Amino acid sequence: MNDKKSILFVHYGDHGIRGGERVLIDLICNLPKQFKPHLWTNNSALADELTGNCATITEDRFTQLLGWVAPRFDIRNYFSLKRKAKKLIQQNRIELIHCNSAAPNQWMSPISRECNVPIVLHLHAHYLLRDLLGLRVFSNPGVVSASPTVTADLENFVGTQPSYVTITNAINGELFEQIAPIDLKQELGLHDQDPLFICVGALVPAKGPMVLLKAIRQLNQSNIRVNVAFAGEGMYRHALETFCSENGLANQVHFLGQ
Repeated sequence: MNDKKSILFVHYGDHGIRGGERVLIDLICNLPKQFKPHLWTNNSALADELTGNCATITEDRFTQLLGWVAPRFDIRNYFSLKRKAKKLIQQNRIELIHCNSAAPNQWMSPISRECNVPIVLHLHAHYLLRDLLGLRVFSNPGVVSASPTVTADLENFVGTQPSYVTITNAINGELFEQIAPIDLKQELGLHDQDPLFICVGALVPAKGPMVLLKAIRQLNQSNIRVNVAFAGEGMYRHALETFCSENGLANQVHFLGQ
C-alpha cells in the first residue's frame, strides 16, 4: 500500500536557476521518503533540473492579476489556473500545497480553501504592501520567510502572528568541499596586487550591478583602477556588457557565468 503524502509545489519565477529555485530544488531533493513531490511551474529550467525527482512535473503559463509585468489583467488565465490547480489536486491526491513565492498564492489560496487542502506560503524576498494585498498573503494561514526581516515586514502590517515562521536558507557545505579552490586572479590574468571585487548574484536590475559599474567608471576618472568579477547570470548581462564596452571597462569587468 502506498501511503506517501503528496505535496504540490507551485513555483512562479523567471527562467533560470537562482536563489528561490535553488532553495526549492534543495527542499524537494531532500524530502523524507514518506512524501511524494509534484511540481507545477512556469520555469522550464527548474522543470529540467527536477526531472526524475518529482512524481509529476507540469509546466504552464503563469500570469498575475494587477502585477508589474504584462499582461496585468488576464482574467481568463486567472480562472484557468484555478481550474488547473483544482484538477492537479484531485488527480494527484494532494495533501499539502507549497507556494514558492507569493505570486501563485493569488490563485492557490482560494483553491486551498475550496479543496480543504492546507497551504504553506514560502517567501524569499520583500514585497510592497500592494503586492501583499493583491497576492492574498494576509489570507494565508501559514507563511514561512527565509529572512527575519521579511517576517518583520508582515508583522509590521498585521502584528505578530504565530503562523509567521522564519526558516533561514541553509548551504550544503559538502558541495563546496568537493570543488577544488582556484586562484581567480590567475584565472583572469591579474597580478596579485590588483584589487579584485566579486559580485555574487543574479544579473538583474534589482541587484544593482549597474550601480557597481558606474562606480568603477567614476573611480577610473580619479585614476583608481579596480577589477570586478560577476558570478551569476540573468537578463541584464547583455546591457552590462554593452555598458562596459562603451565605457572602456571591458578589461576590468569579468563575467564568470552561473
